[in-house]
Parts: sequence; structure tokens; C-alpha cells
Amino acid sequence: MIGLALLGFCWCGMFTASGQSTFPEMAGILPFYAGGLGGAIVLLTGLIHVFRRRRQPPLAR
Repeated sequence: MIGLALLGFCWCGMFTASGQSTFPEMAGILPFYAGGLGGAIVLLTGLIHVFRRRRQPPLAR
């Protein structure tokens, strides 16, 4: 959830006029790094999920 929130902050700060005018630093480096960090968190979480599902034995029915 934190990764998705950071990606939302990045999108708002970089691609909307209201986000850029709300905070002067929004037009600069903060949204850029928030997007990178959020993307890395989402990517790592997805990879961990995939690898854990592969290692888990199938459920007995």
C-alpha cells in the first residue's frame, strides 16, 4: 500500500497542474524519487509474492 501511495504522489506531483502549484518542491525531485521508490517497492513485493507461491506446495484436496 505504501508503494502505491508513493506512485500516486509521484503522478500527482509530476503530471497535474494542481499538484505542481500546491507545493513548489512538487515540480522537482520529490515526486521523481517517490515514484522510483514506490515502483521499486511494488516490484519487489510482486517478486516476493511470485517466488513464495512457486515454493509453496499445492494444497491437498
